[in-house]
Amino acid sequence: MKSIPEILSTYRKKNGLLQQDLAKLLNENGIQINYKNISNWECGKSEPSIEIFLNICRILKVEDIYSEFFGFNELDKYGRLNEKGKEKLNDYAELLLDNEKYVIPSESKVIPFTGKQSIRLKSYYTLVSAGVGNYLAGDDYEELDFPADLVPEGADYTLTITGDSMEPVYTDKQKVFVHAQDYLSNGEIGIFSLDDNVYIKKLQDDDNGHFLISLNKKYDPIPINENSNFMVLGKVL
Repeated sequence: MKSIPEILSTYRKKNGLLQQDLAKLLNENGIQINYKNISNWECGKSEPSIEIFLNICRILKVEDIYSEFFGFNELDKYGRLNEKGKEKLNDYAELLLDNEKYVIPSESKVIPFTGKQSIRLKSYYTLVSAGVGNYLAGDDYEELDFPADLVPEGADYTLTITGDSMEPVYTDKQKVFVHAQDYLSNGEIGIFSLDDNVYIKKLQDDDNGHFLISLNKKYDPIPINENSNFMVLGKVL
């Protein structure tokens, strides 16, 4: 079994692409990242989301994803995976089934009407700070039903804001919908983990440096430096 960093680096070089070139191709396909994300993936510091992973495989012409990344073709090897491994493999399978390139053609495709009137999402108890950072516990949530017409497309979970540093757009105790992703472009508002504190902020990533910006001008930008433990957790919708 080959590692994701090894395969990404090998196939990128095989296609004669620099990290900047691959980032540009992903941007052209609607995935806004920069070469630093690719560098982190190839160094094993972070992993691309499954959606990004499949787009990279398509761009880099990885034809047999299953055998290339998992090192086998026999379905009975599925039994060697633990529960976490099976869950991840199933996630890949679901996305492959949504991509016509990897699905056996059928004569007709029937899309059933579900009549869904509500959407169930994780709603975290821990308040995400709009002023002082709070740690977002991984299992500190409940599942709530929200009216389907109020949930933005792509929402994965909700968080509740505390503080006033994102006013007037976001206010204290307001719930926000978040799409889980590990990248954001300059100027986008998201959920960030910085040195084990979690913030809702606007990302500044330009020639002037890297900062988490408050919309309320009375708060100073929070710098992100090379020694910071920094992650993008999601995009606020």
